[in-house]
Amino acid sequence: MACMFPRLRPAVHSTTLLVPVRTVKKGPKSKSKQLMMQKAKLRDREKEMQKRRIKEAEAQKEMQFVAMKIGVIGEPLDPELLNPARKRNPSVVSKEEEVRRTLLLKQWSRGLISQHKQQLQQLQGMMRCRDKAMRELKKVSQTLYEQALEPEPTMLTFSAKGPTETPPMGNYIPPEEAVADT
Repeated sequence: MACMFPRLRPAVHSTTLLVPVRTVKKGPKSKSKQLMMQKAKLRDREKEMQKRRIKEAEAQKEMQFVAMKIGVIGEPLDPELLNPARKRNPSVVSKEEEVRRTLLLKQWSRGLISQHKQQLQQLQGMMRCRDKAMRELKKVSQTLYEQALEPEPTMLTFSAKGPTETPPMGNYIPPEEAVADT
C-alpha cells in the first residue's frame, strides 16, 4: 500500500504522510461541463487572437510593400529644416481679432445655410411644377402619361471604344484540350 501513494514530506515524528495520487471528487456534473465550456472559450479566444495577429502581420507587410513601391517623391527633406531652433513661436491674436474672426465665421455659416435653403426651395418648386404637369398630362392622355413615366434610354448615354478581343500571341501554342473543344 505504501508503494501506491507517493511520499510528500516526512513528518516530525519520523512517520511519513501518505496522500493518495488520484482523488475522485464527487459533485454535480455541471462543474465539469462549466470547465469544458471555459476551456472551449479560451481556445476560441486563442484562435481569434491568432487570426488577428496574422491579419496584422499581413497588413504590416502590405504597408511595407506600398512604402517601398512609393519611395521618395520629389527631393528629400533638408535636415536643417527639422532643427528645433527653427521652430516659430505661436502668433498672439488680440481679443478683438478673435471676436472678429468668430463673427466672420458665423456670418459665413449663415450665408451657406441660406444658399442651401434657396437651392432646396428651387428644387421643390421644380418638383411641384413637374407633378402639376404630369397631372395635367394624365387628364389629357393616359398613353402619353405612361410614356412619360418610362425611363428615357438616351438620358444616360455611355459609349466606350476599344479592343473587344485580345490580340493573338505569335509563338503561343494552346493546350490540346482547348483546341479539341473549339
